[in-house]
Amino acid sequence: PHRTDPEGMLLATMATSSDSFVHLHVHTEYSMLDGAARLGALGNATRLRIYRLLVRAGDPGLSMGQLQDRQGIPGSTLSHHCRALVQVALILQERQGTTVLCRANYPVMQGLLADLAAECCVDAGGGA
Repeated sequence: PHRTDPEGMLLATMATSSDSFVHLHVHTEYSMLDGAARLGALGNATRLRIYRLLVRAGDPGLSMGQLQDRQGIPGSTLSHHCRALVQVALILQERQGTTVLCRANYPVMQGLLADLAAECCVDAGGGA
């Protein structure tokens, strides 16, 4: 499936390979809609806690079971929140047998942070 912005620009393409790893190819040009959606997803306290756990876990990520144990929330609630993070490309999921591993999508995180900081203080020149 493809997701596009109002101008029809391809934002993301998701495909599943034979090993069930979800590959996400993100358009390199930052979209304000993408940023708003990502920040909106992180605006939920539970999703923010999940995301922070995954960022701290590094490349190995955490299984859904590990996330559930650490968050103390029902599996269906965890799945709902993880799905929201996957939809905005903040996390990636990989199935290994009966286990689903979750990882932070670091390039997307770095792009979001870079965009937020890109124009930091540009209008603070002090000139009239």
